Amino acid sequence: FLVVLAISFQKEQISYSLLINPSSLFSIRQDTGEISLTRTLDYESDQRRYLLMVRASEEPGSLSTATEVQVLITDENDCVPEFLQSIYSVDGVPETVTTATSLLQ
Repeated sequence: FLVVLAISFQKEQISYSLLINPSSLFSIRQDTGEISLTRTLDYESDQRRYLLMVRASEEPGSLSTATEVQVLITDENDCVPEFLQSIYSVDGVPETVTTATSLLQ
């Protein structure tokens, strides 16, 4: 879901790694810098902010640098209420029914 990129001014291949990875929640592809989740998140029970430290190293490992990556989790309505039927109807409601009378439940 996220890609970090580094540039080698010596035109060397870059290898990426995670130095700080809270709860081993994230993984990074060494060759592309693509960061992904190792498990699904639940906004209501997990943290909402994560701080990662990503290292980029030139091959064969002569020079390296690190940067912070902050991940902010946003909520998605994953518990949408659902009706049990698509259509509800009531027949035979008298015209004398008063306001706030329950007709369906």
